[in-house]
Amino acid sequence: MARGIDALAHSAALDVGGASVGVLGNGFGVIYPAANGALYARMVKQGCLVTEHPPGSGPHAGSFRAVIG
Repeated sequence: MARGIDALAHSAALDVGGASVGVLGNGFGVIYPAANGALYARMVKQGCLVTEHPPGSGPHAGSFRAVIG
């Protein structure tokens, strides 16, 4: 659900009827970045959102860990 290519990949998958799973660095009900409000709503209806954070908790730097393969 991050900006840029992540948001584009989620949108593109949903546009063609595919599936997409967004991992939030905050709790449900918090849209971050705010510019992804429409994407958040689409993911709730058509995709899947997951988080390890309590509902309503805001993002913080430690929530966004880089995955290096």
